[in-house]
Amino acid sequence: MKTFVYTDLHGNYNLFKQIQNYLGENDRAICLGDNCDRGPDGIKIIQETLKDNRIIYLQGNHEAMLVDAVRKSQNNGNISFRMLDESDMDILRYNGTIQTLQSLQLLPRKERKYLIEQLERLPVYTITTGKDGCVMFLSHAGCNPMQLHELYRNKTLSKLMWDRKHIAKEKFNYNGDSELYIIHGHTPVQTLRFYTKELKNYNKDEIVYYCEGHKIDLDICTPETNKVALFDLSTFEVIYLTDDTKLN
Repeated sequence: MKTFVYTDLHGNYNLFKQIQNYLGENDRAICLGDNCDRGPDGIKIIQETLKDNRIIYLQGNHEAMLVDAVRKSQNNGNISFRMLDESDMDILRYNGTIQTLQSLQLLPRKERKYLIEQLERLPVYTITTGKDGCVMFLSHAGCNPMQLHELYRNKTLSKLMWDRKHIAKEKFNYNGDSELYIIHGHTPVQTLRFYTKELKNYNKDEIVYYCEGHKIDLDICTPETNKVALFDLSTFEVIYLTDDTKLN
């Protein structure tokens, strides 16, 4: 049995099917969220992800935004954009959420309700073991190890879906006995140079190790690159899958 990690598909169904086909019957995959928005098939990916017992689904900020948008736009069980103010609509347009909401609206009411309830219940992190027994902390946005106690104490675990400030911390402070790695998505690798001097010259479309090699960013900006990274926790090998249908 192998365990893989991927993130930020943003509505690319072809890449999702490639991931499913790559996984063996006894393999598992951890999805770090952001299956929806920016691309056309986010709802379809969410539906099939929830049905695939091989996939552990963590909540990303786009799942959280989708739930929030549905809650705000509810009108007699349907989604009505008239329930949203202009500021809400600007946010939805910027994040590519309009098409996702329109796809959701086409589903039967019972299915819509089920999906939103399932997304609300998704965990925001998981901890597992990886190569040579090291400890792997996985969440959508990542964090600093010593930040976790504060997040629990202040009940602000939602930062694990949103925070980017931790990227600027170039020191990896951890007082535990085991090797620890933080794996995340959320911030495209192409933009990491704006957050940390460590990567000021980085300009590739490949996953990035940073912060003394203990943080791993898997978000290779799928909407732009038409690629996704599938990270093998047991070997730290990376498989890059490409959506050839969108390449010129």
